[in-house]
Amino acid sequence: MNWFGSAKQVEVVEQGDLLLIKATGTRRAVDLLVPLFLAVWGYVACRNEHWVSLVFVLFVFGSSVWFLFRDKGGELRVTDTEIVASGDLGGWGEGYVRFGWADISGLEYRQGEEDSNEGLYVRTGRWHTYCVMAGLNREQSEEVDCSCLPALSLCCDG
Repeated sequence: MNWFGSAKQVEVVEQGDLLLIKATGTRRAVDLLVPLFLAVWGYVACRNEHWVSLVFVLFVFGSSVWFLFRDKGGELRVTDTEIVASGDLGGWGEGYVRFGWADISGLEYRQGEEDSNEGLYVRTGRWHTYCVMAGLNREQSEEVDCSCLPALSLCCDG
């Protein structure tokens, strides 16, 4: 278990005409600090009889434990005609999206902003982007992007 490393590990597997990219979620030691801090805060709120704070802390504690133990894995299937993503797409649950290569204008890494997650995104058109693999850092996104680009008959720098 590492402290601050990447949240996912990426594996690229070629299966004939199909390129399968698996992202497996890892648990980091720093992720355990949030529930621990909230447990201490909840104890102090209970001891001082701050019931509103206690209810808030219990909700946030439950959410952080749920996020800690949920499956963060994802899968990207790339063929000559389409790209299919399933698993952790950055929402509260698991998702599934499918895009034809004709609809995709590019793949790009996006850093997590206030309303989106860090990871690999598919750009369709000029303004629309969809997360296909959440939790990837820039290097992992570029590795996946370079693996997918031969399907687009493009070259990869790097």
